[in-house]
Amino acid sequence: MYYNLTNIHSSLRMAPCGELLAKWFDDFVGISKSASAEDATLLKTTRASRIAQWIELTRTVIQTTWQLLFLTKRVAAFERVVDEFASTTESSILESKSLNDLLKDMRTFIDIRCNRWTNASLADATAMVTYGLLKRLLSQEFPDREQSGLHNSLLKGLRDVVSGTPIIELWKLSRVVRENPSLIELLNANDDIRVLAEVRVKPEYSAFNAALQSFIKDWGFRCSGELMLTVASFQERPEALLDLLRSYVELKGESPLDLLNRQAADRESETEEVMQQLRHRKLFRFLQWPSKATWLALVLKICRKSIALRERARLKQALLYSRCRCIALAIGDKLVAREWLQNRNDIFFFTYQEVDSLLAGSAMFPNQTRELVQLRKDEHERLSRMTPNDSFVLPPGCYLPVDGPVGIMPLNAEELADETTLSGIGACGGQVTAPAAILRDISECRKLNEGDVLVTRQTDPGWGPVFFLIKGLVMERGGMLSHGAILAREYGIPTVVGVPNATKQISKGQMITVNGDRGIVQIVD
Repeated sequence: MYYNLTNIHSSLRMAPCGELLAKWFDDFVGISKSASAEDATLLKTTRASRIAQWIELTRTVIQTTWQLLFLTKRVAAFERVVDEFASTTESSILESKSLNDLLKDMRTFIDIRCNRWTNASLADATAMVTYGLLKRLLSQEFPDREQSGLHNSLLKGLRDVVSGTPIIELWKLSRVVRENPSLIELLNANDDIRVLAEVRVKPEYSAFNAALQSFIKDWGFRCSGELMLTVASFQERPEALLDLLRSYVELKGESPLDLLNRQAADRESETEEVMQQLRHRKLFRFLQWPSKATWLALVLKICRKSIALRERARLKQALLYSRCRCIALAIGDKLVAREWLQNRNDIFFFTYQEVDSLLAGSAMFPNQTRELVQLRKDEHERLSRMTPNDSFVLPPGCYLPVDGPVGIMPLNAEELADETTLSGIGACGGQVTAPAAILRDISECRKLNEGDVLVTRQTDPGWGPVFFLIKGLVMERGGMLSHGAILAREYGIPTVVGVPNATKQISKGQMITVNGDRGIVQIVD
């Protein structure tokens, strides 16, 4: 995903403390460079008086506090909206619906996504702001560089983060396998399709089959690329889950829940130590109360809660998008039957507005759908050969050139160098030295050995099960509140994000040291 920083920063700077909000947004998503100097100068010339700013800030704080008081209820309301929609758009239900009913379902999805998203976005905004406040407070009170990741340490092992639940459930499923030697043999000796066929019909595998189907029903929509409508989930391709399961079956030792409990205990111990040091430090010079410990406790509580709520909202977002894919494919099937499409997946080469007009009977050229799909397929193939810079600047109204870098001014134009120390942002403290495993996506999880350091471009919540297999994480992209960083903190995995060209400068099997406190990665050999 690429962000239009010009628009985002301009919007944030309209609010009180806009510069600070823009900086926190950059931390939130992992952006290393903010707006240009010209933008900052323009901002200063158009900013209202200081008194007006304080009035606006006071009003904003009051309104925001009111929103926060009901944040849990707001996220729960969003969850109910998605669950209600999901209950009527399962694949088995969609098969019997008419095109007109499918159009209504698609319009409902668009309505939820465009008009009923505020409650979900509030959790995002709250997590961003409270994380920024937490980091700012602790960096002021504990400026030593070795404590620069202290705010991350106080967010480890949050047991109510729903993104970690699939990891626990997959572990339980793997224990069912380990109790059945013949099932282990079946998994190791056969391809995925054969394994699924066997467990569905043989009575001796009934307990495992029931547990597997339950996992797929509850969590199968959560996969790598879960917000990409063109990516099939585990619910569509359950065989893709078996490689992950094989890796878990090989694991011994403590369970994910045991590890979470240990991280939580360490977190509470460190939190108490920090509180002890802040209890006698005044928040305001002339007032004995509140102390800085009181302020930290409040910010920490809201930050932890908002991160958990954000992950809950993201889970429902993944469910919502999986249902949108099901609706689109159901429409594709019916258009194939009408010979308007050659393949059901061709539906993804249309905008939703075009699908709407086609199904509503208002399309201008309804008999040219196949030709339009082919034209877009050819262009998509050409565009897919592009590898844009992580950051670039374009003049207003211009597009990224397809055939060369003309007009692009890269912000991160660092050439690959023969360096042994790579710098990024520490997202979870600690240090580990282990072999590197370079993965493009979760489908390559069999390349991982237990205890490796995962080096990848970026992760999403669908990578969650991999996190219990690794001892360190290095990502080229991602911010302090990216889902990879949140899950890494859950399990205390030393993590550095925002490391340019990490997948190119680090080789498979190379021994590396990840220092999550200082935000550096060192190539040992």
